[in-house]
This record gives sequence, structure tokens and C-alpha cells, in this order.
Amino acid sequence: MSLCLSNICRFFGTTSGVGFQAVYSMLYDDILDEIGGWGRYQKFICILLMLGSVPTGYFTMSPVFTNKTPEHRCRIPEIDDFTNESRYNAVGLEDYIPWDIKNERYSRCKRYNVTAMSNQSVLMNCDHGYVYDFPPGEVTAVTEWDLVCDKSHIKPRITSIYMAGVLVGSLILGAVGDKFGRWVVTIMPLYMQFVFMGLNIVNVSPAMYSALMFLSGMTSLIHFVAAVVLIEELVDVERRAFVETTIHLGYSFGYILLPLFAYFIPSWKWIFLVGGLSGFLFIPYWWLIPESPRWLITAGRYEEARAILRKISKKNDKDIDVDSVFTDECLSLTAEQSDEKKAISNESLASRSTIPYLDLFTQHTIITKTLCCCFSWFVVSLVYVTLNLNTGSLGGNEYINCFISASLEIPANLSVYLVLRNKGRRSIMISYLAISATACIGTPLIGKASTIGAIVFAMIGKFFVTCIFSLVYIITTELFPTEGRNQAIGLGSTCARVGAVIAPYIIYMGDEGLTDLPYFIIGSFAIAACVGNMFLPETQGRTLPDTYEDAANLKSGFFLCQKREEADQIEMQSKIADS
Repeated sequence: MSLCLSNICRFFGTTSGVGFQAVYSMLYDDILDEIGGWGRYQKFICILLMLGSVPTGYFTMSPVFTNKTPEHRCRIPEIDDFTNESRYNAVGLEDYIPWDIKNERYSRCKRYNVTAMSNQSVLMNCDHGYVYDFPPGEVTAVTEWDLVCDKSHIKPRITSIYMAGVLVGSLILGAVGDKFGRWVVTIMPLYMQFVFMGLNIVNVSPAMYSALMFLSGMTSLIHFVAAVVLIEELVDVERRAFVETTIHLGYSFGYILLPLFAYFIPSWKWIFLVGGLSGFLFIPYWWLIPESPRWLITAGRYEEARAILRKISKKNDKDIDVDSVFTDECLSLTAEQSDEKKAISNESLASRSTIPYLDLFTQHTIITKTLCCCFSWFVVSLVYVTLNLNTGSLGGNEYINCFISASLEIPANLSVYLVLRNKGRRSIMISYLAISATACIGTPLIGKASTIGAIVFAMIGKFFVTCIFSLVYIITTELFPTEGRNQAIGLGSTCARVGAVIAPYIIYMGDEGLTDLPYFIIGSFAIAACVGNMFLPETQGRTLPDTYEDAANLKSGFFLCQKREEADQIEMQSKIADS
């Protein structure tokens, strides 16, 4: 204990009980300072986890192409054969299919009943299938099972089922990640997503497709979210924003790869299979990715924590005797309060529920943070998914549109890191939500005068909502304690998936003729989230809280415009007062 305490005192210049309690929650960060908080080992793990998030971006946005709906019309036996060689613009169509004057195309779902004793006045539904305006050999789930017209509602349902799977997975993440560790929810879902996605090669029906998408969704983003938590618990406080942004860059690279692969792979099933086979590249992750030392210390598994700390120290070329410096007594200081605070903590623990997530709703300051964060997650996901899945309606080449939309994520994520180096999390969150809301609402208004202007506004909204997606991970991680951080991230991710489940149906409303409504809806929600974030405290430069008491000391307030130094001073005074 003396060695450990002397190390702490070297940083904070005190051995008094009051002083020690005041800097108690910084102990783990001091351990990282001793062994290297951003050394060769952390950089290596950060790169691995970034590469591990590449498939997540690829799989999550795959419905843009696998569920693509091309122009279509009724198949007419009199002029079409029943092969894929039928031409969409066949000669003589005007005698069999009515012209849609409003949209300037042949009707997609109606044909003349030429057998009726009438003069082309009786319409009927397509009774012989459909002909699609597609290059020869190209197949999507929509064209394979004719998910158009009276079956068009199945398409958004499949995408929503995928997002519902992510929602269930988010709940599992929170409950399992905090109880069994970060490694489990980082590695196992990584492998499972490849299996479920690859099985689409033997898909035979929309029902089977929905089931596989649900299972894929339940695993694909769990790895991504868990990886963010794991890497942030491995690095020092100054690098948290950087590593979180790096993980998001991996997701963006996967999204960028999607249109490139889809352009050369004509079958939707093979798009999934190619992604599934890439899972073999990640087999070494089983041995390379470590458990979070912070979680191990909090769980009282000190020997395992020391083993990882020893490995980090060695890889970072730090000459420190981990076994003698970080004894059980020393490590326990990072997992327990001093005697006075421990008594308060134990009293709190006695009244704390064993039901997952309930602890996030037991103190009014924690409840405010939980509700605001959950609503932010919901809105950001709703806006993000709606804008991304709607890229096909922008006009022009769909592969180029998707590539541009995906490429915007790289500068968006990098800009977040650069901006957060000098600006607070909360102020940037509020500003970006306001800009995104303005761009979304302005898209249909500008579109009435200029198509290019509408595309520009949509891309501005996409850029800033991508930035916000990075921010919401950082803010949630920094607001909630180690003992409930995965639950907070899991609950927030669950709310995000609710937004993602709803998004396909918002797009569906646009497909059914209400083209402006989706943008007004997501813009209005962004404005509401902008107001909600005004109730959150600033977390820039703060030490990650370890207990709910530490998290409660992060004071919230409407329009709380404290400078970082002032916020830190208030936080320190609060801890000294508690002692």
C-alpha cells in the first residue's frame, strides 16, 4: 500500500486522508501513467479493434444494396417471357400497362385487364409477376421474392427486424458486459456475426432472411459498442476521444467498402457470403484482445489484472515491478472507497437493485443523465439510419451516392477528435444537433427549387449526425461509472435501435408519396434532442467515475456553461466535502 500510495502522492503531493479521498477516483489513471497510458500496446489493441469494426459498417449498411428495389412493372405474358431476359421497356407496353402521369413512368403495380369486355378501363393487380429494370444477372432480396406492390411492406420489416436484433443485443451487452467482462461481449459477437451473415447464401425465404438478420443484428453492433468501452478503459484520459473516434473510423471504412464490393458482386447473397468469409481473418483476436484491467480490478480479480498490467508494462518498455507495486491492497484502493466513503457506498449497495439497468434510475441526478442520454441515442440513430438508407432516392448513380455518403464519415469522425481537443463535449453536441436539424428540415424545402441543393443539405445533415454518433458514445462513457458503464452504453444503444427500427418505416412513408415528411420528422426530433442535452454536465478532461456516487457528483444544470477549470474545481471541492 505504501508503494502504491507513494506513487499517488508523487502525482498529487499529499498523504493526508482528506487529500487521498479527494483524488481517490484518479487512482486507476495513475496506474496507467505508471505502465504507459498510450504506449505501443494500447496502439496495437486500438488498431485491432478498429479493424474489427470494419465488418460492422459493411453488414449494417448492406440493406442499401441487398434490399434494393429497382424500377418494375407487371409481367405481361403476351410480350414477356418468363426468364430474366425480359426487357423492362418492351415494345407495345402501352396496350397493357397504364402510364403514371405524375411520376412519368409506367405503373409499377397495375395492368389493364385485357380479357375484360372494356376499352382499357379495367385495371388489375400484377398476376404474372414482375419485370425489373436491372442489369442481367443482378439479383436482390426484393427481386428474388417480388417484395414489391402488395408485398412492399416486407422490405422495411426485414430491415426493422435486423435493428430489433441489435436492440436485443444491446440489452444483452449491458447485462453481460458489466457482469462477465468486456472481453466476452467484444470477441464472441465478433465471430457470431460472420456466421449468421454468411448463412444467407442458403437463404430460401423472407422468413429465413428475417431470422438471420435478427441474429446478425443481435451480434454485429455488440462487438462495436463493447470495443469502444474496452479501448477507453485501456488508455489514459487524454486519449479517450481519439481511440473512440478511431473505432468509428473502422466502421466508416466498412461502410465505404460496401458499394465497392456491391458494384462487382451482382447477387445479394454473395455480398453477405464475402463478408462472412472475412471472419477467418479475425480468428487471432481470441488470443490478442485482453480483458479490461479496470473491470478486473473493479471485480476484485487482482491477479488477472496484474497479469494484463504486467503485459502492458512490458510491451510499453516500462521498467516497473508490477507485482510489488500493484499489490492486492493497492489495487483494492481503486475498487473501494476509503473507510468513510466505503461505508456510504456499502449502504448504497445494500439498497441497490440486482435488476439490470435499475441502478440507472435510482438517483435524480443519475436519472436526468440517463433520460437525456437515452433520448440522444434514439434521435441520433433515427436521423442517421434514415439518411443513410435513403441515399438511393438522391438520384444519379446509387453506388456513387452510397460511396459519397460513406466517405463523409471519415472527415466527420476526424473532425470530432480535432474539435474535442479544445472544445467541450456538451457544447459541440448541442451545436451539431442544431445544424443537423436545420439541414434535415431544409432538405425538402430547398429541393423544391434545386435537386442539387437538396442533396447538399442532406449530406450536411449526414456529416453532422455522423459526428454526433461519435459524440454520444464519448459522453455516455464519461457520464456513467465503471460498475454501470456497460449498462448505460447498452441502454443507450437499445434506445438507438428503437430509432433504427422506426427509421425504415419513416422512409417507407416517403416511398408511398409523402416525400417531405421523413425529413421534417427527423429534423423535429433533432431539435428536441438539442434541448435535452442542455441538461447534461460537461465531461471534458474529467476522470472516468468508478461508482454511482462519483457519477452523481458530475452536476447537471440547464445551460450549465462552466469552464473546464471551474468544473474541475467544483468536482474536487465536492469530493473533499464528502470526505
